Amino acid sequence: MKCSLSARALRQLDEIHRYIAEHDPSAAHTLMERVQSLLLILEDQPYIGHPTRKSNVRVHALVRYPYLLFYRVNTRKNEVEVFKVMHAARRHPGFQESSEQFAR
Repeated sequence: MKCSLSARALRQLDEIHRYIAEHDPSAAHTLMERVQSLLLILEDQPYIGHPTRKSNVRVHALVRYPYLLFYRVNTRKNEVEVFKVMHAARRHPGFQESSEQFAR
């Protein structure tokens, strides 16, 4: 499968990167490498994330980092689309249950 990032997810990753880079450029770079690594894994194993209460939406934690990637698997397009990246401590309607599970 092919993995893509929505414009929204790209903006969110950019904001996260800029924020972390202000404090620790090396950590920001390492985080982005982890994101790239996870995207490659999702291409081969798109169902490794946990299902959410939303239909066809899965979530995967960025191990070692407090961020969650929310994505959809589109088998017709043979694509995984990451559409949201958020800090695990944040609450979001519809995803609250999943984000709380990773914030512990």
